[in-house]
Amino acid sequence: MKKKLWITIGILALLGLWAIMYVPYNLEEYNYYYATHMKHRRYQYPFLPALGLTKLPPEYLPEFHIEYFKKKDIQDNTLTKQNVIRKGDYLEIRPSFISYATSKKILIMMM
Repeated sequence: MKKKLWITIGILALLGLWAIMYVPYNLEEYNYYYATHMKHRRYQYPFLPALGLTKLPPEYLPEFHIEYFKKKDIQDNTLTKQNVIRKGDYLEIRPSFISYATSKKILIMMM
């Protein structure tokens, strides 16, 4: 009887440890999904901070060109898209800013 009790306690402890470790992993891995699918206040864009935390799969934003950079503790996603409103315009989204220019040449001069 004691052996069954200890086995049950051991299994429950392992399941509890797995659950405790899985929650942070899940939030880190899928934070972009949660940021885009949860309710948020008007004029808040929670997906922008998520850009700096997650490597975005291309199927999340098929119309954007996604560049991912990671070196040690620094990681950064850059989303770019051309011809957003008019032909030749350029949109760039990073975790810290969004820029829009009527042409790519203007954007390069601004940076």
